[in-house]
Amino acid sequence: MPYRIWGTRFHCSKPECGRQQLASCGLYKVVCRVIDLSDDYYMGAEYLECGKCHKKLPSGSMDILGQLDLAHRSYFPAILSYHLALDKRVVALLKVRSLGNSSIKLARKLQENHIHDYLERKLR
Repeated sequence: MPYRIWGTRFHCSKPECGRQQLASCGLYKVVCRVIDLSDDYYMGAEYLECGKCHKKLPSGSMDILGQLDLAHRSYFPAILSYHLALDKRVVALLKVRSLGNSSIKLARKLQENHIHDYLERKLR
């Protein structure tokens, strides 16, 4: 929640709005499931709305993240899509793919890690 927590001011990306400031308009209704190395977690966001064109943006969208400096952008742990997201550590593993190191192999390894983590929690 960069608007509420950090007090950062964001502007609308549409040229006809003339860099109108965005205001908070509640929580984003979709909670994203983020796939991590050992487990999944859920991440929520806030809605920001332009006062002129009434365009609503979630705080994790690229329009909002592009207005943050690199230090604040690094606080966001995942790359989001509408319902699913990947943790940045999983994306880093996808970058180093080579011959014989496919995304399917990574998916199987993640599934194995998740099952192992789940079984440890059940044993406790």
